[in-house]
Amino acid sequence: MNLLDNLSEYSDPRLYDAENSEFEPDGPFFLS
Repeated sequence: MNLLDNLSEYSDPRLYDAENSEFEPDGPFFLS
């Protein structure tokens, strides 16, 4: 996974969670 490719997903937690269902809903915030 490329961090730069994921930046747009981090900006939208709902999109991130939808594409990374293995993470908790607050995953993006935890990883940041």
